[in-house]
Amino acid sequence: MFEKFFLSWLMAITVEYLLLPGPCRSLDRLEAVSQMSGGRTAIVFFLSFLTLCFFSRRLIKSKEKSLYHRGILLIFTLLAATSLQASFSPAFFAVCCLLFLRLFSDCKRPLSYTALTDRFSKRTWKSPAEGAAGVPEQTLQKRNKKTGRLFLWATVLLSLLFFLFVSVWTVSRVYCFSTPTYDFGIFSQMFHYMKTTGLPYTTLERDGLLSHFHVHISPIYYLLLPFYCLSPVPATLQILQAVVITSALIPLWKLGRHYGLAPFQRMLLCTLLLLYPAFSGGVGYDIHENCFLTPLLLWLFYGIARRNSRLTAAAALLTMLVKEDAPVYVACTSLWLLADSLSRYSRNNYDPKRHDKYGQNREAHKLPRRIDRYTAPSDRWDMIAGGIMLSASLAYFFAVTNYLSVYGNGLMTARYDNFIIETASPFTSLIKTIFLCPMKVVYECADPDKLWFIAVTILPLLGLPFLTRRWERYLLLIPYVLINLMPDYAYQHNVFFQYVFGSAACLVYLTVLNLADLRQKVKEPYTAALISSIPTDPSSTAGTLISSSATAETLSVSSTATVILTAAVAVCAVCFVTTIVPRAVSYPSRYVYNRDDYQELRHTLSRIPDEASVTASTFYSTFLSQRDILYDIHYASREHLLSTEFVVLDPASENDLKRYAGDGKTGYEGVIELLNKNDYQLYIKIRGTVEIYRRSQLSLPDNLNQYNPFTQNE
Repeated sequence: MFEKFFLSWLMAITVEYLLLPGPCRSLDRLEAVSQMSGGRTAIVFFLSFLTLCFFSRRLIKSKEKSLYHRGILLIFTLLAATSLQASFSPAFFAVCCLLFLRLFSDCKRPLSYTALTDRFSKRTWKSPAEGAAGVPEQTLQKRNKKTGRLFLWATVLLSLLFFLFVSVWTVSRVYCFSTPTYDFGIFSQMFHYMKTTGLPYTTLERDGLLSHFHVHISPIYYLLLPFYCLSPVPATLQILQAVVITSALIPLWKLGRHYGLAPFQRMLLCTLLLLYPAFSGGVGYDIHENCFLTPLLLWLFYGIARRNSRLTAAAALLTMLVKEDAPVYVACTSLWLLADSLSRYSRNNYDPKRHDKYGQNREAHKLPRRIDRYTAPSDRWDMIAGGIMLSASLAYFFAVTNYLSVYGNGLMTARYDNFIIETASPFTSLIKTIFLCPMKVVYECADPDKLWFIAVTILPLLGLPFLTRRWERYLLLIPYVLINLMPDYAYQHNVFFQYVFGSAACLVYLTVLNLADLRQKVKEPYTAALISSIPTDPSSTAGTLISSSATAETLSVSSTATVILTAAVAVCAVCFVTTIVPRAVSYPSRYVYNRDDYQELRHTLSRIPDEASVTASTFYSTFLSQRDILYDIHYASREHLLSTEFVVLDPASENDLKRYAGDGKTGYEGVIELLNKNDYQLYIKIRGTVEIYRRSQLSLPDNLNQYNPFTQNE
């Protein structure tokens, strides 16, 4: 069904694209999309789908998928060749070649579906040879348990080291005055308001008092509030972020155990995540709500794998509370779950006469217990859970976007201007562009500025997220493409910013799934025949030979997974050392070398009373954020600037003051002239570092409340 659907859509968009005049086919503009007809494309798609359904009844089932795959390859080749002729670039050509090879592999050897389960027992499957060497089974269990604990404690030690690494890195940014107003200064003042009023107010974000939820809806921050109240300083937020991202190892360890990975392999898997640049580097721009995405999504995947309704519902709900765009991750997960259950349902040939309501074979008791572990699980839970999550995520997404449009500042759709034609309905326009012209998506993802990001995120995982023959799993790559590769916003395809946390969780989970496929190498029919043929006497020659064969096959699969994980960890370690460590180490070393200067600066800024209103340069806002009225001098209006009692300047930061430049004066000279004209006097100064001006007491207004943001209508 999926092959017919995909081939029909590919034929429809190819016909529509070929109908365009040659000059209009260029992908570096939106002219092609503007002239493509959605109605005509839908009609061609519908007719193509009906035609394929009609002819599929006359095809032999063994040849049907092969013909569909060859048709997909042929149509894609035609579409890619036409697109390359209109908008050629080496990177675009390379990506098209990779897609061609991926489609060609399906034509050469179509996937042979087997009745393999994706649900593993908590215990690793044991071969029939265990215990045949004279070692009691209880002794083997004790050894495995002891070894498992050893690797578990090794993983705990690695997680503690990672937590210290991230904490030192991010806290040093605070003490080095390297955290700007956007975004850490905003969050620091927001938590001050949350502690004092319970509401996420800030005066920094839009030059006036407003709720941060009018810009980004992130109720997940309230989970950190109790811990912040214990130590209400900006550095606490950085440490809490380190705790949150390190906690992602808990669900990852459980996922590895669920999918049958050995303890040593689980340790390698957790090490892979810690060293993964898109995970460890995401903290490089201080705390953001996105840091919750990695652990929450991994918990969501674990809840789905275990068919745990409560855990799945809690993880999905908390994920949607991270940000207004977080429901995209839940929606993509639910689409994958639905597609996977439908695909598994069809290839397992579910028959109510032969399966019970849980999807288990009614005749499973006739097979050995080890074979019963490879029977198909229930698809009903997956379909219901996927449908509920998809409905809830879409409903929540449209609710919060409508709230932001009516009461807030609207969605930040400007980051997708390279896909949006109709500014009046940007979301609909984005969907239309993706549906009608997918080669535009490929072209934008192959932008030369994004190639380094693609290399740093895919090569450390050895390309494992893409190495699968299950088409439905590619739905989990949608966040990676949609959030990181499609926008022209440079920060979204940069591993040192927070936009990588969600896609990193999806990529790592795909890595786990595809590694788990190695453990499905022993097919059910072969395994059933193998075990059923073992004589009752394990000491017999035939039983020993068959047991040795099964053991060799199992060890081969296990060693292959170990080698792959070890290689991936090695590549991640190289990327981590060359990419992450230099930037992370620079802040602690900077603090150590200039410790006295930073201490003097903090002592000087602390002389400003906590209750005083302040306008400050961007890198001083974090330290001064524990107050009600604080503006950034770069974004503050002149009215707000002159309404505050103190003005804190960084003379070396011309960017903060450039709006006051003019008439042959620099920005610094212009703002000093403005302050002198309005009775501000130099309060204290550290040459070349900071200058603090205070408004004369004689010129202070009698009613200070008129300058209180709580009394103003911003």
